[in-house]
Order: sequence, then structure tokens, then C-alpha cells
Amino acid sequence: QPIVKRDVPWTFVPGNHDDDGGPWSRQDLLGVYSLPGCLSSSASSFDHTLTVSLAKTDDTDGKGEALRLWFFDSGGNHEDPKLKYHTFNREAVEGFLKFPADPALEKLGATGSDLAFFHIPLPQAKGIKPVHGTNGLFSAALNAGKVPSPWHKEPFTTIVKCLGKDMVVGCSELESGLFRAFSQSGRVLACLFGHDHASDAVYLKDNLYMIYGRVGGSTPPVDWEGDAGELPFKAGARVIQWSPSRLSAKVKTWIETADGQEPNSHFALDRADVSLTAVRPMLPLLLALIAFLLISILPTLSGKSTGGGEL
Repeated sequence: QPIVKRDVPWTFVPGNHDDDGGPWSRQDLLGVYSLPGCLSSSASSFDHTLTVSLAKTDDTDGKGEALRLWFFDSGGNHEDPKLKYHTFNREAVEGFLKFPADPALEKLGATGSDLAFFHIPLPQAKGIKPVHGTNGLFSAALNAGKVPSPWHKEPFTTIVKCLGKDMVVGCSELESGLFRAFSQSGRVLACLFGHDHASDAVYLKDNLYMIYGRVGGSTPPVDWEGDAGELPFKAGARVIQWSPSRLSAKVKTWIETADGQEPNSHFALDRADVSLTAVRPMLPLLLALIAFLLISILPTLSGKSTGGGEL
């Protein structure tokens, strides 16, 4: 309602809970596109694309420029808990790959800075150190009792972190090929998703940014986030600003909260050379931890009786 009152254009992609146990089907959710102000009013599928045009100004060299937006349904909860979630439709991935060959693309003025939006993160974000922001899913899982034994207790929790295995994302175990399609095409600058309430990380892999939003709700479900303790940040929203190509920072992002722009949240998506984005095990710390365990255990072992009496 606040969006409609302010005449703010909007659209929507479904998450994994929007038809979870509800009296409606996932297809029924498409009805939301008929509400006032929706950019996707002509879409017949959650998998679709549209263009936001920029008026001609001096900053664009007299050329109109357009930003291509892609929207995908990342799927709902899977019937098999081991797979966690369904994933992107193969037809949607193939449709994306075929679309750039359309000669009408040039007329739209697309410049290779496309943005893609969906709910569940790509599995390729696993094991990657954020170039900005926070990955708080492992800590949330610890608080909620979701980390299996013995990794939920020290010193095993520290070992997990030393090996970089705490860099986890809540993704499907099914491979859709969408990441490969994005990175190989060179069309998409960044994909944006949500799902993991305790994360707002920005990742960079194979020239593709993978970016969490910022959870905006204050009443998370009690069966997961509600048991995970306080969020590591204030509730808010991620803002994406796109500018004409002649400006120095074409796309940048930051976090807005009820208090305004969050300090130190600004980040330019300039594909700068960011080193050490992949998590590398902290070998010295890990070796020190193993040595500590050995020192602690050996005295106990050496003090045990081996049988026999006094001589």
C-alpha cells in the first residue's frame, strides 16, 4: 500500500514460502502482477525480462541508454529434504542464453550491466569470502541448533571456521546452470537474492557479483530465524543505483535502514580486482589448534594404567 500511494514502480519474484502450505498454487501468485504500478503487468511467467529506459541527457552523449532487468523463479521447498529446494527452470536458463542473439537487443541500448533478481542464492556463492558485507548464516544455524554434532561445539566450531566451511548459503543442491549462463554471456553484472535473513554479503566470482539484500521484516518465522538469535545488523533494504556509462561508478549499492543510509555500506560494482575472494584455510591457526589438542590429550593418555602390579 505505501508503494502504491507513492506511485513507485515495483515488481515481485516468489520465495520458497509464498505457496508453502497455502490454499493457492504458485501459478496463482502471478495475480500479484495485476496490482497497480507493477512493472511486470504484461508478464505471464515469473521468469521474464524488462528494460528500464533512461531519458537522453548530456551525461549520455545524446544517446538513450537502457538497463535490462531479469527476473527468475528460484523454486519452492523440495519434497526431498536432502535437495532442500527446487531450482530454476531449464527453459528459463535456455531462454536467457537465446535472448542476447535477438537483433532487437541493440535497439534497447543494453550495455552489459544487466541485473538479475530471484529469491534463493546460487550454489556458487558457497565457500566464497564476501568482498563486502556479512555472511551470518553459520552463526544463525549455530544459535538455532541446526549445526550437527560435533561441529556445533568447540574446538570443532573453530576448525570449521579455519577451513572456511562456515561460508555457507541456503541454496538448492540441484544445479541449474544459471551461474554458468550468467558468467559466460558477460551480460549480467550482478544477481541479487535474499532468503538467508542473517546475511547481506556481496560476492564476486568469474566477473559476476552475487549480492544478498537486507532483511526488512521484524517478525521472522519461529521455526528458523526466530530461534537464531538477534540479527547481526539492523533491518533495512538494499538500494541499487544505476548511472549512465560516462559516470565513474555505473552501478553502486548501499543499505538503507530506518535511521537512513548505513555507514560503510556503500560499494561500487566496478569489477575491480579483488584478491583472495575464495576462502583459504587458516593453516597456521589450524596447526596451532591441533597442537593444543594433542598437548591436552597426550598427558591424559600417558597417565592411564597399562595393567600389572608393583615390582
